[in-house]
Amino acid sequence: MEPYKISIVLPCYKVAQYIERCVNSILAQSFSDYEVIIIDDGSPDNLLQVCEQWQKLPNFKILSFPNQGLSQARNEGLAVAQGKYIYFLDPDDYIEKDALSTCYQVLKKTNADAIRFGFKSTEIESGISWTTVPNKNQGLYSNKEIINYYMPKFIGHSLIDIEKENFKTLWQRKEFAGVCLFIYKREILIQNNISFPKGVSLIEDKIFNVKFFCYAQHIEIINQVLYNYLIRSNGLMVGSLRNPRGLIKNKIDGVIEREKLRELYLKEHETNIFDTYHGSLILSAMELCVKLANINYKEGYKGLCHYIDHPIVQKSFQNIPANQFHKFPFKIKIAIFLIKNHLSCLLFTGIYILKRIKKNAFQN
Repeated sequence: MEPYKISIVLPCYKVAQYIERCVNSILAQSFSDYEVIIIDDGSPDNLLQVCEQWQKLPNFKILSFPNQGLSQARNEGLAVAQGKYIYFLDPDDYIEKDALSTCYQVLKKTNADAIRFGFKSTEIESGISWTTVPNKNQGLYSNKEIINYYMPKFIGHSLIDIEKENFKTLWQRKEFAGVCLFIYKREILIQNNISFPKGVSLIEDKIFNVKFFCYAQHIEIINQVLYNYLIRSNGLMVGSLRNPRGLIKNKIDGVIEREKLRELYLKEHETNIFDTYHGSLILSAMELCVKLANINYKEGYKGLCHYIDHPIVQKSFQNIPANQFHKFPFKIKIAIFLIKNHLSCLLFTGIYILKRIKKNAFQN
């Protein structure tokens, strides 16, 4: 029997100024059968000094490691966790006071492999906030239902997704993939060797969840807001998305990790999931065209080629069915035609020139 019902893992790097609010939200829970595992990922701030106040609490562990990144920090927490369930909480956010109690009662009643809940997002600088919750309480009661219905909402966009959509609304059709919105049965993770991909950032939660869905038999979804997600202009995700150079690695990681997932699903279920994310490989090339046009031309075009020359990306462009190609918006069709026919230089040059014209017009 596990000594705790829930293990809460807090991976920490440069969060000394935020972690106290997060931990206080845990200490304020109406549910008390939990352990907290704080992983110091080589944080250069005064994190350990802040954490000293919890050092003597019997259900707290504070462990320090050289900086290895978010994924490995979470993996270190998973390795020492003892709870029946495990929760990966971001230390710069916080949870509602009944979050653990609400989730555990559902998990205990249903014996589900995981539970998913809603969240509130707040932009720190503007104060603007909004909630994102499932439409209704819902149970997914078989692995087949999870794979066919739920998994495609996380892994990416299909070609069908981009037929009538534009770049600004595409993301609204997918689930926020954060593991901070799930509590998982630890046994499923251990038995199936599920962990976070080392050295991968921004998409590590997506990859983790799609791995989990490969094995999960029962997931409960509740339409309650239990998590508070705080968006900062200097946050890791926002900063990385604004960095064109960082996007190149992120997109290549997405190609490689999705291919690993495709092979996993083929092995475990004889199911090819390529179609569920085919559109994402196409859209990533176009996103890179736009973002990399903001930097030096030579460096930007080299970065674009690094992505589109990847064999899997090349295959994704060559294998677009003609009947679907004709349904795409005109701009997307032009971009696909140029990349498919090895004319990406024309596409990138055109976007690069247009951006400079707009920039000069704005300055004048």
